[in-house]
Amino acid sequence: MERPADDFRPVHDVRPASNARHAPIASPPFRWDLVFVPTAMVRIAEDGVDTWATIRALVNQSSTMSRIAYSTFRRLDLRSFTYQGNRFTTFRVMHRNQNSTWALKINALITEALPFRPYSDPLLDDPTRDLAQDTLADPDPRANTSVDLELGGDVYPRLQRDGHVFSGIGDVNAFQTTLGYVFVGSIRNMPRH
Repeated sequence: MERPADDFRPVHDVRPASNARHAPIASPPFRWDLVFVPTAMVRIAEDGVDTWATIRALVNQSSTMSRIAYSTFRRLDLRSFTYQGNRFTTFRVMHRNQNSTWALKINALITEALPFRPYSDPLLDDPTRDLAQDTLADPDPRANTSVDLELGGDVYPRLQRDGHVFSGIGDVNAFQTTLGYVFVGSIRNMPRH
């Protein structure tokens, strides 16, 4: 059927014609409900200071910059500076293993958006069962403990390493980083109720 010349609607217009019958849009019968987010336990210390604190970090390559919780910034008594109207702090991020000499100096935006809990409840599925504890970035990636630091895309290239391992759970993979393996992916297909 050819359209009239004065009909300027796009060919793929999803708006129903005034006299057309249409079914309501239905949601799919499933959803990816439980997703592992890449977390790591790291040590942080102010540059030039030997005392450190261990905190949980989210490894988030899609974030444009690293961020730290205002409460953590205050608790650790870090110094701040202002840049383009935002408050930042500088500190060293170190591997959770005290025998490691790896360290990375970063600038992080101080934010009230952190801390947050990555899950509503601790996750039951354990992707770590086939990996040694000392190879994990977070010894308990299923835990629902607060994330106080977000390691963003500004430092991700220095964390990334080649290699990943399928965990055997849903679509969860363990990706190698300088901090150890981080787990990413959907755990399972959850039916809608």
